[in-house]
Amino acid sequence: MNKILNQLALSIPIEYKKKLKSAYESTFARTNYQRLAVIGHARTGSNFLLDGLGTSNAIKMYHEIFAGHNREIGQDFERIFATLYEKQPRNIKIVGFKLFYYH
Repeated sequence: MNKILNQLALSIPIEYKKKLKSAYESTFARTNYQRLAVIGHARTGSNFLLDGLGTSNAIKMYHEIFAGHNREIGQDFERIFATLYEKQPRNIKIVGFKLFYYH
């Protein structure tokens, strides 16, 4: 949810939050953005690359989304993919993540 929805969330009853989010997403969000995976090894400058890409208002990057320290091994893949493929604001053109060979 964007800032406006977060501010409204404090004053809106729970039963209306899903309806409000759905209406917002159907009007202002989309899922037809490009996907990007940065694949490599540690110590190659991948954080520098992702941080640089993340400075754009049109790009949303996740760091090491499949790393063991970010999830239980073999679990939470549904949550990870739900995050990667969720609706994004219209200004987002690319959503990506970093993956190391050994994750």
